[in-house]
Amino acid sequence: MKTNLILVLLVLKGFWMFSQNSTALIFLDQENYSPGYNLVYTFGQNDVFLINECGEYVHKWEGTPGKIPGTAAYLSHTRHLLRCSSKGNSAGDVIWAGGAGEFIEWVNWEGEIVYQFQLNNAKRRLHHDIAELPNGNVLAIIWENYSPQEAIQEGRNPNLITEGAIWPDALIEINPQLDSIVWEWKAWDHLIQDFDPAKDNFGDVAMNPGKININHFSASGQADWMHSNGLAYHEGLDLIALSVAHFNEIWFIDHSTSKVEASTSFGGKFDRGGDLVYRWGNPRAYKSGTVQDQQLFFQHDVQWLGDGKISCFNNRANPQYSTVVTFQPVLDSINWQFLRNGTGQFLPQNVDTSFTHPIQKNKLQSSGLSSAQFLPNGNLLVFSGNQGYAFEFKPGENKTVWEYILPFRNGLPISQGSIATNNLSFKIKRYPPDFTAFEGKSLEPQGYLELNPNPDYCAILETELPQESSLEIFPNPFSNEVKIELHSQKEIEVQILDYKGQAVVKEFLKDRNISLDTSHLPAGMYFLLIPEINYFRTMVKI
Repeated sequence: MKTNLILVLLVLKGFWMFSQNSTALIFLDQENYSPGYNLVYTFGQNDVFLINECGEYVHKWEGTPGKIPGTAAYLSHTRHLLRCSSKGNSAGDVIWAGGAGEFIEWVNWEGEIVYQFQLNNAKRRLHHDIAELPNGNVLAIIWENYSPQEAIQEGRNPNLITEGAIWPDALIEINPQLDSIVWEWKAWDHLIQDFDPAKDNFGDVAMNPGKININHFSASGQADWMHSNGLAYHEGLDLIALSVAHFNEIWFIDHSTSKVEASTSFGGKFDRGGDLVYRWGNPRAYKSGTVQDQQLFFQHDVQWLGDGKISCFNNRANPQYSTVVTFQPVLDSINWQFLRNGTGQFLPQNVDTSFTHPIQKNKLQSSGLSSAQFLPNGNLLVFSGNQGYAFEFKPGENKTVWEYILPFRNGLPISQGSIATNNLSFKIKRYPPDFTAFEGKSLEPQGYLELNPNPDYCAILETELPQESSLEIFPNPFSNEVKIELHSQKEIEVQILDYKGQAVVKEFLKDRNISLDTSHLPAGMYFLLIPEINYFRTMVKI
C-alpha cells in the first residue's frame, strides 16, 4: 500500500491545479471518448486547427492575412478544408450583421487555396453557414438587400422598417468546378401577409404555412429579418433543413426543384416548388399557435440524424441554461407531405429528447453560436459557443467524458490554467480517425494551442490503477458530494487528494453506499485513492 501511495504522489508532484475557469483540456475519460479529431476555428484569429483528445493540434491551416472567420469551417469529402471568412474591416459594406461572411475557400492539406468563391456586394452577401452536397457542390446562406419601397410593395408594414432596408435570406448552390451558382432559393419568392389587402400576396397566413409572413418578427424592424444561421442536407429526401433563428423555426426546402420551380409553388418531389414543405419550432410564425406552443428559441446548428430526426442547439430554451433537442418530423411518404395536427401545427407536438449539461445545467448557457453532434458511440458532443466550452457526455449518465475550453482571449493564445474570455467560436466538429481527408496524412501531435502547456496533464487524466473490487464512483465532475458504491469483504480507506498529494477527505468504507461531503473543497482537480485495492482516479470539482 505504501508503495502505491508513493507512486501516486510522484505522479502528482508539480501537477497544476485547474479550476472551473481553466483553459484547454479540462477532463478526459479516454475509455469512453469517441475517437476522432476536433476542428476548431476561433473568432479573433484566422487559423483552423485539428486537435486530438489531449488538446494537441495534429494539423493547422494558416489563415489568409486580413481575413477573419465568417463563420463556419468543415472538412470536405473531397479532402479540402472548406473555410468561410470575411474581411476584418467592414467599413463601406452595405450589408453587414453578426455572422457576416464574404469568402468560401477550398483549401488543400498543405494550406493552398485551390478555389475561392466570393460574394459581398450591395445586393447579396454570404453569411453564417454552408453545407457540402454529395456531388461536391456547396450550399450557402446569403442575405439579399431590398429597399423599403420593395418591402412595402410586398406588404411589409412601413412602421416595421427602421433600418432603411430588409435582408431576407436566400440559398445558393455553388459548383466549384464550373465556378458558378447552379441552383438557388429565395425567401422573397414565397411571401404572404395579411396587412395590406391591396397587394397580390395578401392572404390567410395560417391557411398557407408554406408561405413566409413578411411581417413576422418585425417589432424591431431590423434589416436582418430572418437571421438564418445553419443548414443541413438530407440526400435520401433531397431536402435542406434551414435554421431560421429570428423565426425560432427549422424549415425544410425541397432541393429537387429546378431553378425556376424553386421560385414558384409547383414542382419538385413534394410538388410545392420553393414553398416550405415543413416548419417546426414556433407555430406563431404562421399564426397557428400561442407562446405556449413554441419549442425553439434562437436555435443553432440544425442536423439530420440517421433515423430522420432533427437535432439542434436550443440556445435560449431557458433563461438560465441552453439545451440540445431532437424531434421527429412526421412524413406521409405516400402523399409526400409532412403531417399537421387538428390546429394546423406541424408534428410532432413536442421534442423527443432534451439534453442539458449532465452535471450542472447552467454550465451550458450560450445565447448564440454553438453546436451539438451525436457521435458514433452514442455520445453527444456539445459546444457552448459564447464560452468556447466543449464537452462530450453519454446521454442518460450524469458525467462527462471530455471537457475542453478554447485557450484564447481576443484571438490570442493564453497559458493553460488562465481564465479564457472572448474565446467565441461558431461550432466544433469532430471527424473520425478514418475520415477520407485523413487518408495518407500524418496526424502526429505538433504542439498545443495554449501557451506554457503541461504535457503530462493528459497522461495523468488517462491513468487509473487496476480495480479489484466491485466499485462505482460518481458523478465526475462532482460538486458538493462524491457517491461511492463499494462491495468489499473488509473495511478499506478512501482518500481524496489535492494537487499537492495531501488528503483533504478521508473515510473508511465496507460493503455499503456512501456520500463523501466535498462542499468545502474549492473547484479544481483532485485524485481519489483507494490504496488497498490499487485504485486511483482523477476527479474534477466544479
